[in-house]
Amino acid sequence: MTHHTTGSTCSPAGQTRTSSRTATALVVGLAALAAALGRPAPAAAADQNTTDAIFCGMPLARHLESGATNSFNASLSPGTVVSADVITTPAVGFLKMESVNFTPATATCAGDLLLSIPSPTPPATDVAPGTINVTNCLDNAAHDYTITLSVVSQGPDTCAAALPCGTPLTAAFGVSGEVDSYTFQGIEDDKVTLAVTNIAPAIGQVRLRLFDPAGVLLHDGQNDNPTCPGSLQMPLPSTGAYTLLVSSCNGPKQGQYSVTYQPPSCTPKQPAGQFAYVTNADSGTMSVIDLSTNTAQLTAPIAPAGRAALASPTFIAITPNGGFAWATYGPASTTSVFNTSTNLLVAPVPTGLDANGITISDDGSTAYVVSNSLGGIELVDTRTNRVTGLVAQDIGSSAQGIATATTQDGTFLYVISEDASGLLKINTQDYMTDAVTTLDLGLYDAFAVSPDGAFVYAGELNDIAVVDTTTNSVVTTIPTGEPFAIAFTADGRTAYATIADSNTVAVIDTATQRQIDSISNAGQAPGGIAISPETGLAYVTDFTAGANDPGIFVIDTKTNKVINSLPSLGDGPTGIALTTAPTGLCVGDAHGETKVTIDELVLSVNYLLNGCPGRFPSVSVPFP
Repeated sequence: MTHHTTGSTCSPAGQTRTSSRTATALVVGLAALAAALGRPAPAAAADQNTTDAIFCGMPLARHLESGATNSFNASLSPGTVVSADVITTPAVGFLKMESVNFTPATATCAGDLLLSIPSPTPPATDVAPGTINVTNCLDNAAHDYTITLSVVSQGPDTCAAALPCGTPLTAAFGVSGEVDSYTFQGIEDDKVTLAVTNIAPAIGQVRLRLFDPAGVLLHDGQNDNPTCPGSLQMPLPSTGAYTLLVSSCNGPKQGQYSVTYQPPSCTPKQPAGQFAYVTNADSGTMSVIDLSTNTAQLTAPIAPAGRAALASPTFIAITPNGGFAWATYGPASTTSVFNTSTNLLVAPVPTGLDANGITISDDGSTAYVVSNSLGGIELVDTRTNRVTGLVAQDIGSSAQGIATATTQDGTFLYVISEDASGLLKINTQDYMTDAVTTLDLGLYDAFAVSPDGAFVYAGELNDIAVVDTTTNSVVTTIPTGEPFAIAFTADGRTAYATIADSNTVAVIDTATQRQIDSISNAGQAPGGIAISPETGLAYVTDFTAGANDPGIFVIDTKTNKVINSLPSLGDGPTGIALTTAPTGLCVGDAHGETKVTIDELVLSVNYLLNGCPGRFPSVSVPFP
């Protein structure tokens, strides 16, 4: 796929189509030469079976000898869903595709397969091999063909190009039989139009296939549209990243075309039910903001009366099921736990003074709280909201943020510790420190783990250190100034770092590990940052803002422009986390169970026996 507008292409770095096209041309050229000399083309030899590596979005033009088998190996993350396509040249005859190590293991002569790499038990994050064998389906003749692999589920393996909203994107089929993939962020129930126009005459009609965020085929472009009209209009069944495949409907063709994605409105919006939880460092409160309506629904205390202090450290974490928000506040002697379905305080957990970073285990069973007063990490059972132990006491009494990461060799906690002068990697099996990566720490000690667990981006005095989680070494540094907070987009392709000292937000391309943009109007002192996986909108707090000042700035990560600003209703908004609250959850544990136990009734605050209290007990305050 060749684009004629600014943007990334589908081909992975370091790959090119030139070699595959040249190889095919050589094969065809030898056959033509033999015919011209009146000699038969060489017969198929026993070693004419071939094996190639195939990459997402990189079409391969190949020749299948009579009686031979061509194999294509793909290395993909477990759970990845792909569409494999084979188109013959000329468009006569059929080739058989047979999958190995995919789910389902199947064979077809239909020209395309929807497959996935199975997730192993126990779960693993390393890449898994999959193989597609191509043989003749109906006869024993030789064929030229093009094979394309497109990842249609979202994740690190996707190679789809992002579609701009409402603006045609001009592209081209560079190889006969090529299938191009695109992605867009859709909102549930939005009726969207997808259309291909300005099609080169050589291409003819085009086929559109649409897949939902999980890789489920919604529209196949043949049975749904037998005449391949090249456009479709449909309501979206869920919120998330959709994938569109575009290919020629009448055989292998080359040429330009334009593709357009048009939702009801191109103004980014959050789906209903998504909320931001903001901790206000100077007032000791937490604000809850409905992002779909831009209204503040609640401001709740997270510090005891009279204990609010200027510029106190605040951290917030959401349980994996979205049902509970945990907030720490340095001067408080407790960690506050809120039920996101009711926004009522479930329990104040006694974690001691000077509690800083907090994170939740992947299974939601344990909250990890950095306790500087105790010099370690407190373990909290989220089913009972009780502290069960103090571990990792070698982190010292000046640790900051904490995060979990599942890597190829296990699950770890990462902590920035000034006493250790760097990043500590702590094994969750025995809570022993496996490694210490020395850093040139500054004031803020920001860091974040990439979505695939491969890297930690850690803030230093003047830059961001990129730490390889396998070798525990700094592989490069990215000059940005000292970051206050760092966040990754859901696909891991981009990182955003708030640089409070320069009043900017740095935009980093994680593939090249370089800063590619700077956003300068996201507050006087950009602080916390959270990015919505559904829409890609980034929310940045300004920790110098007052209760009625613009304290939260909204960035569209597609354009890297600030598109809105909101007050936080608290002084010094700092920490921020996003969640979609589960429905119907009154009092339940961190796994979202709705069964109410005696312990939960005792620990609950303002629980109503006749059902859930209103989601928002306070009056909603509309933003101007």
